[in-house]
Amino acid sequence: MRLLLVLDNQEVRELMSFQLSSRFALEVQELPNFDDAASFLEGEDNAGLSQITELLIAPYNGKANELTEYLQSRVKPLPTIFYYEGEVPPADVLKGLLTLGLLEKQQIVEGSARLLEDYLSKNGEYADPNDFCPIHTSLLMRTTPLKSDIYIKLSKNKFVKLFHSGAEFDQSDLERYYKVKKIEFMYLKRSETAEFMGKFSKELDLLLSKEEITIQEAAETMMLTQEMIQELVHRVGFSAEVQELARKNVALTIKAIGTSPKLLTIISQIHAGANYIAQHSSLLAYVGCCLAKEMSWGSDSTFSKLVIAAYMHDISLTNPKLAKINSLAELNQLKDQFTEQEVKSYHLHPLKSADVVKSFQEIPADVDIIVSHHHERPNGTGFPRGLQHNYIAPLAAVFIVAHDLSQAILNKRESFNLASFIVEAKQNYTLGNFKKVVSALEKIKFE
Repeated sequence: MRLLLVLDNQEVRELMSFQLSSRFALEVQELPNFDDAASFLEGEDNAGLSQITELLIAPYNGKANELTEYLQSRVKPLPTIFYYEGEVPPADVLKGLLTLGLLEKQQIVEGSARLLEDYLSKNGEYADPNDFCPIHTSLLMRTTPLKSDIYIKLSKNKFVKLFHSGAEFDQSDLERYYKVKKIEFMYLKRSETAEFMGKFSKELDLLLSKEEITIQEAAETMMLTQEMIQELVHRVGFSAEVQELARKNVALTIKAIGTSPKLLTIISQIHAGANYIAQHSSLLAYVGCCLAKEMSWGSDSTFSKLVIAAYMHDISLTNPKLAKINSLAELNQLKDQFTEQEVKSYHLHPLKSADVVKSFQEIPADVDIIVSHHHERPNGTGFPRGLQHNYIAPLAAVFIVAHDLSQAILNKRESFNLASFIVEAKQNYTLGNFKKVVSALEKIKFE
């Protein structure tokens, strides 16, 4: 949303521009006088861009000046905060103008912030948060312009339009909104996500078309794409478009892993503070392939199954904090942190995620079994079915150990020690196929 700020004092103008753009995520255009403002706005009209500037802060110097005449001639009124020096303008001279407030010039800094907060609060779009889909700002930049409006979130149920349909979103916008203002996510209406998915799918095609791609090049895209897919599944369902993104993210991951995955390579790309499910899923895909290679199961087919299972195993969870929990006993200790519905959903999430996998077209066999088994334990203490080791699929055993290893890495970060993890794994995984997995674990080089 662009605000045009018209003020002759450059120092105050720059201060206001910084404060308002930071506080309200507005794009502020600065001009020194009302004649320039009138020309600027008329220029937008003549270029067919009359919807670009949506708010105005300007001096009121009488109804005969060029800016006031322009505002009165507009077909669509422009919400304006006027300020004045000297006598208060008579109320009748503001007729025909959409005036948000009238301020003395010395009150312009604090007064404008108050009036804008009131206006944006009243004119934000109240909605069910599920009607909007969060898209990471850096991903959104790669697909503009879009034919849909782009929003930011003011509160749990209120969204304000930041960019109009067709607006360009370039590197300077990324710097301003993501890196400076820390707006990590922007929002699209879920009914308008198809165009974004189509364009982003082409972005993934560009990466996949490279002859070679390293994990360093692909890691951020892999994790952010998985985070986005997780949201899209819960907003629009596991549609054909979402499946296509998931399929390409799997292909990107397999290409980045290569034939000789090294554990430290992916760990170095995992940064604290990002979405846990996306981090955990990406790391799990890599760790699973590391283990499979040491068991001489490093075929394309096996890697594909493990990577898909990694990205899909928690797809039914909506709260990332639940993904950090690894047993029903642990959940019971922490259940006060979650709603009753979240607790129930956790019990069955391996089966629900497996159901989503079954709807995935052209998927390798047995991936749904790996997903449904990922919280089982060889001694029968796991869930949701309490399976003994002889009923747990061999590749699911690999996945379960990889799952525990990935969680340990993320939970301990810099203090993680592979040798200590192996000692613990030898105590927990003493039955059937799990013994073979632990033997492979000892061969992994932490480099």
